[in-house]
Amino acid sequence: MTISAFFSGEVRPFWPHFILISVCVLGSMAVAWGIIRESERFWSLTTLLVVVGVAVEAICTILLFGFDEGITSALQSTNDVQQSRIIELTARIAPRRIVPAEQEKIAGRLKVFAGQKFEQFPNPGDNESDHLAYDIGTTLVKAGWIADPHGGSILGMAAGVTILSGEPAADALAKELNTISIEARVIAQNSAAGNRMQIQVGAKP
Repeated sequence: MTISAFFSGEVRPFWPHFILISVCVLGSMAVAWGIIRESERFWSLTTLLVVVGVAVEAICTILLFGFDEGITSALQSTNDVQQSRIIELTARIAPRRIVPAEQEKIAGRLKVFAGQKFEQFPNPGDNESDHLAYDIGTTLVKAGWIADPHGGSILGMAAGVTILSGEPAADALAKELNTISIEARVIAQNSAAGNRMQIQVGAKP
């Protein structure tokens, strides 16, 4: 598996480079030492050329190693930036949804406000807004909140989720939505009869 990973490029490049270059330099030094030992004169032109050649080769090999590591690091940094941008773009264009697992968690935390009445107003003509409004309503019903069937749509509503209410439950709901990256805000106002809360689900910001 290690050999397969090595030839497929899955191994981190530093240690293979370090080991191979070290072995290469040691091999050159061994060859040079063998030539010097076989030479009749230690300080002859031949031995001097061998020593200089080995030194230059070792220095260039090490510099090449550093240069290659620099390129690898730069490419990795570029790939990380590109990956981050792809993730950010995907999150930006992905529809807002509350998956079942998130619905259960949020409903469990909002059950302390069971009995809270609410009505929803999705962004007209926006399927993404309709789906999110459905998810929010499903979550709140699971928490024991009471949906007002007279909800509808409001023209010119702000982007994101706007909660119009003076009830403490409004802040709790907004906090839960923001926790799962669904932008929500509360506009405090006097509650309607029966402490009803109005939830406007605008287009995705």
